[in-house]
Amino acid sequence: MAERTTYLKSKVLHHVMERLYIQLPEMMCELAPEGWNNSPYHFPFELMEQEREILYSSYEITARAFEQQFGRCPRKYLEDAADTMDLIFKTNPYRDNVSEMAYLIEFALAQLTQQGLLFKTNDPAHYYIIDELDIAEQSYILGMELTLPEMNFHTIASLSPARHELLFHLDLSLLYAHILEIFAQINYDWRYYNEALKLEWIGWQVAKIVNRTDGEKSHNSLWAKLSESIRSITRAQPPNEIIAYIGTHDRLPIGYPPSMEDLEHIAKLI
Repeated sequence: MAERTTYLKSKVLHHVMERLYIQLPEMMCELAPEGWNNSPYHFPFELMEQEREILYSSYEITARAFEQQFGRCPRKYLEDAADTMDLIFKTNPYRDNVSEMAYLIEFALAQLTQQGLLFKTNDPAHYYIIDELDIAEQSYILGMELTLPEMNFHTIASLSPARHELLFHLDLSLLYAHILEIFAQINYDWRYYNEALKLEWIGWQVAKIVNRTDGEKSHNSLWAKLSESIRSITRAQPPNEIIAYIGTHDRLPIGYPPSMEDLEHIAKLI
């Protein structure tokens, strides 16, 4: 059977997200047993003193630099910047912690599709990608469908770049485990996939085909770089997604640790 990759159907994603959202309060207690407001998971949603002024100053510095070279900066640039600051730092009295957990679920689902691929256990030749726009759409639909205590979807202000980046460094392995377990219950599995490694492998293949033999772009140099990248991933602490997978499946996912053979296989699919 020819291997192929498509987007996960919306109804499947809706089912998984509904299962997760229904148990939001319980997952919050599990993730932050000492209280959500005292946890690192709540911290990215807290507004920090002088953060708005510091972030807005970067727009003012850019505007001044533009004016020094080209004359007056369009007024709308700073007006739009002020609107962006209002969106990021608005205070919403109806915001609740349960919605913060929903935000983390959306983030975790997006990360799973950045770091891997889903497939049906009875059809391992067909891989599925989760559409990030579909994640947002299903969250909006569920926000209208579900009637849970203290649930207020879409009341969270946009995170500043610095606070959003912090999400990548939180331990979300427990959350990934819940997501992977629900997928497993409907006969979906997950495999590891590294986009950067795949691109390195393709670059090495191109250099080998055109017989590039000199400099940093020679096929020997690119082979050495790719081999070291694989060794580096193998030596490093496994990412949260891998830790969660081991916890739910009691084995490593396909593709981890990465290998040349698997990179050759995955490069043909995406």
